[in-house]
Amino acid sequence: GLPPQPMTVRFSTTVFQKLNLLPVTASTGPVTYNDVIVIWEKYEQLLAGGWVDITSQAGSFKKYYAKDIGLVKYEALNGIGTVTATVELKRHQVF
Repeated sequence: GLPPQPMTVRFSTTVFQKLNLLPVTASTGPVTYNDVIVIWEKYEQLLAGGWVDITSQAGSFKKYYAKDIGLVKYEALNGIGTVTATVELKRHQVF
């Protein structure tokens, strides 16, 4: 095959959505988080001096941040936007 080629890639981060409530069904039982911001991270590749979205090849990520808590949910999506992995916060303690 062809030898590996170097490439320059970056994350493009967008505030995708604001949710008043995010219900999560964790193994410890249902939890609802308030005031949640959804951040969508996509990959972009530098081609011919410009940044090109390569989400359809590389996939993307959605991260859910709740006010006064932090990251409460993480989703990995494949190139067509189907969730392939999910991580959810089970419990937290604020000091």
